[in-house]
Amino acid sequence: TTMSTEQFCSEVKKFEAEKTFSKLKEADVIKCFLAIPGYNDHLLRKRTAKAHLATFINQRYFEDDWSKA
Repeated sequence: TTMSTEQFCSEVKKFEAEKTFSKLKEADVIKCFLAIPGYNDHLLRKRTAKAHLATFINQRYFEDDWSKA
């Protein structure tokens, strides 16, 4: 499974992101995709810059509850 960069809109650190993403278990891949809309909404609300995709995966941002952040 490959992550669509259009989902996250990031070409920065693409190699690192794809390498880390390929090591995720299937359940984490699903969590990753499901977390993106909530993360994007959080960024809009807080007017915060988006983390690089590699950071999003490596620091497991997809496990956070962005609706409460």
